[in-house]
Amino acid sequence: MLEAEITEHLGAAPHQRTENRKGYRNGYKPRKLKSRVGTLDLLVPQDREGTFSTQLFARYQSATRRRSLWR
Repeated sequence: MLEAEITEHLGAAPHQRTENRKGYRNGYKPRKLKSRVGTLDLLVPQDREGTFSTQLFARYQSATRRRSLWR
């Protein structure tokens, strides 16, 4: 899901050349997501400008707002 989300944000798939491209990928950021079933180790994609922010976790944040999601 994270890869599809950054592809949509940038307007191009990895290594794809297109006139609609809005930026470039810049590796991954390791993150730990604490959930009720345990801690998940994730690699969140980054873009060069630092404008990418995933919407995936915002959806679940309200359910566990009182707890810290990120370490």
